[in-house]
Amino acid sequence: MTEKGSNAVDIPGWHLLIIVTLLVLGPVIAFMVSGNGDSDSDSSSASDSNSKTAVSYPMQGASKYYYVQDYSGVFSHATEKYIFTEAMRLFKETSAPIVVMAVPNTGSESVGAYTMKTANKLHIGSRDKNGILILFTTDDPHVSLQVGRGLSQDIPDSRARQIIDEYAVADKNNRRWNKAAMNTFTATAEILYRKYGKEVPDTMAFVKDVPEGLQGHTFGDMKLPEPGSDAPDEYDDFFRRITWAVVAFLIIGFGVFFIYFIIRDLQGDIVYGGDGGSDSGGDWGGGGSDGGGFGGDGASD
Repeated sequence: MTEKGSNAVDIPGWHLLIIVTLLVLGPVIAFMVSGNGDSDSDSSSASDSNSKTAVSYPMQGASKYYYVQDYSGVFSHATEKYIFTEAMRLFKETSAPIVVMAVPNTGSESVGAYTMKTANKLHIGSRDKNGILILFTTDDPHVSLQVGRGLSQDIPDSRARQIIDEYAVADKNNRRWNKAAMNTFTATAEILYRKYGKEVPDTMAFVKDVPEGLQGHTFGDMKLPEPGSDAPDEYDDFFRRITWAVVAFLIIGFGVFFIYFIIRDLQGDIVYGGDGGSDSGGDWGGGGSDGGGFGGDGASD
């Protein structure tokens, strides 16, 4: 019961129980439902019902030789040393990293999409100075050059396509992985040196012929994790679902109380008294961020 001349609202016990139940169950349901789509897609990508294989991505921090990662065992020691040394030098001069990678396959993912996701998972580059990922698949020869958004004006898709056509396609089709990797890296690195007004070092050069079959056990050799063991994705999914739960809590909370007060008012159970008044104003300003990252499938063959 309410008292005239007061803004207090006496909420019956059963009304309060309904409100609390909705506020608790709403976020829980939202949390559970928000994961259904991803679980379906994860299970479909991990199954071979449609002759597709599970996707396995490289893990961030898995290698101290960050700039060259060979999961297929196709790069020789000389190739890895060249790429690693020159990539380190390039990063010191420009703060723009280039990572060269070889994987057996991309599972059920397209080569372009796999390269983009891998670049984002490895956080290649900073928010203002993105990097580049050059990725080769070796079971079925393909090459992809993924450029971060911060460099997209300097190396647009058309230029990226030109680089892989000129320096990678013919050699990867003939499984000359070392030559393809070294020359594609060199062509890309030269663009970055010039972008930042730096001299291209004499130690960088295109190669005409590189011995193959000398890979053996090299420092860049790595092993892909088991499919589905990509922890960062699980954490991202958890926080996304928590966000949905919070949003559901706010929407349901405001909605329940709004409807409740409207009904009480229509029933004449609430009597408002007093003259009070308020006048408040303000501007809600949105924030902005201009960060780096990888979008789109890049150029691939």
